[in-house]
Amino acid sequence: MAEERTGVAVKGFFLIALCLYAVDFVFRVGLGFGQDAATGITTILFIGYIFLAVWAAFGIFKVDDQHERLKNFGKYLLMAFIATFAPNIVNQLYKIFPGIATQLLFGLAVAFISQIWLWYVFMNYGEQMGKLLYWIFLIYIFSLIIAVIYGTGLAASLSKIDIANGKGIAQQQMYKDVYTRTYEGIASIILTGKIATQKGEQKLNETLSYATGDYYTGQVDKKAVIPNKVELKELTATQAEFKDYEPVSVYATLSTQMIDMTPPPTATITCNAANDGAKGIVKSYSATPKPEQVELRPFDAWDITCSFKEGTFKDPPTKQAIINISVQFDFSTQAYLKTYWMDKARLQELKTAKQDPLAIYDIADKNPVTIYTSGPLKTGMRLSSQSVQGLDKTIESDFTLGVTMDNAWNGKIAQLRSLVVFVPKGMRIVSTVGQEQPPKQIACNDDAIAKTGQVEACDDTLNNIYYLEPKRVDASKFLTLIFNIKAGPADYEKILSKAPITARYFKTTAAYTYVINRVLNVPIMPTQQATVSGGTLDNVAALVVGNPTTTTTGTEAIVSYTTNQLTKDKITHYSPTLGTAFVDVFEDGYAGKNETAEHTVHISGLVPNTKYNYKITSLNRNNIKAVNQEENYTFTTGAS
Repeated sequence: MAEERTGVAVKGFFLIALCLYAVDFVFRVGLGFGQDAATGITTILFIGYIFLAVWAAFGIFKVDDQHERLKNFGKYLLMAFIATFAPNIVNQLYKIFPGIATQLLFGLAVAFISQIWLWYVFMNYGEQMGKLLYWIFLIYIFSLIIAVIYGTGLAASLSKIDIANGKGIAQQQMYKDVYTRTYEGIASIILTGKIATQKGEQKLNETLSYATGDYYTGQVDKKAVIPNKVELKELTATQAEFKDYEPVSVYATLSTQMIDMTPPPTATITCNAANDGAKGIVKSYSATPKPEQVELRPFDAWDITCSFKEGTFKDPPTKQAIINISVQFDFSTQAYLKTYWMDKARLQELKTAKQDPLAIYDIADKNPVTIYTSGPLKTGMRLSSQSVQGLDKTIESDFTLGVTMDNAWNGKIAQLRSLVVFVPKGMRIVSTVGQEQPPKQIACNDDAIAKTGQVEACDDTLNNIYYLEPKRVDASKFLTLIFNIKAGPADYEKILSKAPITARYFKTTAAYTYVINRVLNVPIMPTQQATVSGGTLDNVAALVVGNPTTTTTGTEAIVSYTTNQLTKDKITHYSPTLGTAFVDVFEDGYAGKNETAEHTVHISGLVPNTKYNYKITSLNRNNIKAVNQEENYTFTTGAS
């Protein structure tokens, strides 16, 4: 037999329950419908509802029979759990399966199920509540229902669907949604084993079967932030100007930042004179077997020289040499684009109701952009202007995927060798705009994948893979390729995976040859021309310009001088004090007829502290001797 329950106790119990529900309601309104109460508030509410359970079982609604008392306590504990977690559970159904049906379910749950303590007191002890609390309760429930209807947009949605689809169709769809989506939502919550007390986005990712990418996208994300860079510094000449009979040399520095490629790419360096096509001799001072090659290792630098033999720019004569150094290497860029997909009819329903599907499912990344690995190529992809793509389950759907490639470094794309496109399983590329042949469908074990170095990241259980060798494409400029894609009714389940909304990834791997050029204009000073007999200096005798200079030691002398044209020379010397005979010392290259205008002759085997006389014999390329070849010069050796 129940003990006597006073009206004051019942009123106090009802008011405490009403206050707890009011706190819960205020915080939910503050967060916005479709959001969970904070964990701390949920804990406070749960403790309050447990207190009501204890008070009800062992206080205000206590019964004499101990077995019945414990039985009632279990019932009251269940009511405490329902009061605390019912709104959150139904809230998850709303997030996972949005729309009119679940909005209605959410409103009913908040207005009736979660208010279980108020309903219990009202139904069992309403006569002891008094008229004031009776009307307060009714007004509270009515206000709650109105707030839910307008807070979730139910009224507007109902009116718009009535107009767009007709009431009969809308109601049929609503009942179907209630059955199908509620069943799947409850199963999802049971399988995850989580009561919805966490934040919406985390739970959404778990219950939507939300595509979070794969190994490929993870590698792209990792490499996208690596500062890959190959840089060729400006060319510099070894001297300000060169005479046309002199060798010409320029140099530059090639450097890298982080090159995250295995194995590292090998760069081939070439050098030429643009004005006459002459080839320079390249030295890269690197560890590679060939002097004109460099293995592009991370955070390294190489000095590069380019040399042209003497006389390269004399015939034909030129006033400047346009010297170009090119660094060419192979590289690849991976990219992906995240896209959202849902049933086309469902998408149209939400559009008609002017509801954003991404907002309904708490998807923050509403405008995904293409993510690409750092390198010389920028890649962009675009499926359409819509944020969510609709897939028709009854007829074939058509889409276009645009892929753009643009230069990111201070060089140019010499050749786009291949492009591998990964589309979600269930979709197929049927043609490429501007290309004679459609892309070839391949598998992960194809040689084309091996050449890109993406074997480990390739997964043909997730994607259909297509290989394209672009034809008639000027890859040195901004490049765009457009792919026509189809998806049939048989592919509907593969793409959507029975989820209300899902993310699918389009991926590309571009393999290309990249070139970095540096150009330098080098001044070339032509040899002076003579006015004698109207001919060039080659037709007249050479002339030693100025006086020679000598540097001596005890037993050696170095004689330096200049002629007014290219000659090959010898020095004849003797010592009057020693009475030595004349001795000829030939300039280096004399026998090979390598003419020069700047001469240095090394004389050895001399006697210390001795004066020597010498004369210069110069022959130009026509073997005409210098006019002042008999002039006598002297030098004195130093002490031993």
